[in-house]
Amino acid sequence: MMTDEQKTNEQGPEEAEKALPADEMAGADQPSTPGAAADTAAPGSGRGLGIVALLAALVALAASGYLWYRVEVLQRIEQGMTLATLGGDLKVTSQGLATVEKQQAKIAERQDQLDATIKSTIKEYIQPLQAQQGELTSRQKELMGSVEKVYQDLDRNLDSFALEEVEQLLRIANHSAALAGDAGTALTALQLADRRLQDFGNPGLLEVRKQIGAELTQLKSVEPVDLPGIAVRLSNMSRNVEQLPLLNEPDRLLPSGGDPAATAQTPDDDDAWMRAGRELLADLRNLVRIQNVSESAKPLLTPEQRYFLFNNLKVMLSGSQIAALRKDSATFRSNLDQAKQWLQEYFDTEQHAVRQLIADIDELSKVDLAPQLPDISGSLTALKDIKQEMGTQ
Repeated sequence: MMTDEQKTNEQGPEEAEKALPADEMAGADQPSTPGAAADTAAPGSGRGLGIVALLAALVALAASGYLWYRVEVLQRIEQGMTLATLGGDLKVTSQGLATVEKQQAKIAERQDQLDATIKSTIKEYIQPLQAQQGELTSRQKELMGSVEKVYQDLDRNLDSFALEEVEQLLRIANHSAALAGDAGTALTALQLADRRLQDFGNPGLLEVRKQIGAELTQLKSVEPVDLPGIAVRLSNMSRNVEQLPLLNEPDRLLPSGGDPAATAQTPDDDDAWMRAGRELLADLRNLVRIQNVSESAKPLLTPEQRYFLFNNLKVMLSGSQIAALRKDSATFRSNLDQAKQWLQEYFDTEQHAVRQLIADIDELSKVDLAPQLPDISGSLTALKDIKQEMGTQ
């Protein structure tokens, strides 16, 4: 059931006007001219004025009621229209929402279909690819493990090669010191081995480096022998042998047949008797020779003996030179002793050249061609022990 207000709201403005009371419409249509009022109030002026005032009040009340009613009705009509509009909008909105929901349902259905398609595609294509990727990953891991193992083996091999190189250098140093007596080669080999261990950088080899350092100190304390210098010195001595004077060798006759002073150029104005006197004195000096003979005089050497004496002395000095280069101390000293004996026996020891040669031979005889070198096998033994421990780990 609808109330009166709802019925009024549903009616239009024209119908609302028609529904007004008839007496209000009659009051509104009646003329309110002053002439009529005057005619009415003619019988009695006081009574007429009251009636007019009453009528004016009634008209004003009716007009105000009409206006109130009009305003109220219009507001309700507007509210009804607004509600209707809102209802229509809500209905349209509801219809739109329903449409959107239908579209969303279709979209969701399509999404489900798409998901199903994607899943089937993944199952058809992606899963084999994932399986292949897993297989590739497994192979990659195996390959990385193999490469790492190769690197480890390579590192071990490099370490082994480095240790082998150091061991060979230490062997060379020991052979040079113990067998060849070559302190220079042994010193160089030890220095190279120590440098190689330094580059290797393994703290486990510090003991070997300590041994090498001690052995280097011992080798440096040995005074080096200048074998090339000794060989050159003996060569010069052999070259000057033929200039040495022999014992009991007669003075060589000069081209002038006398004293060197007689061979000097004399001025053209010298007297003949002065030249003759010089020649006579030179002849007497060559014929008469005063010598203190405390020992039996040795016979003069024949030219052949002189030749063999000089050559044998050269051979002895050359043999000493070869023995020095070979570090053959026994042969070196034996040849020098024989050369010294021949110099003292057959050459004039009063001459400076002979005495100097004998002094040089004595000096060289004191040289130790192969000095005793220290034992440097400690570093090699320590390295072997460390290699054995590394091999057992």
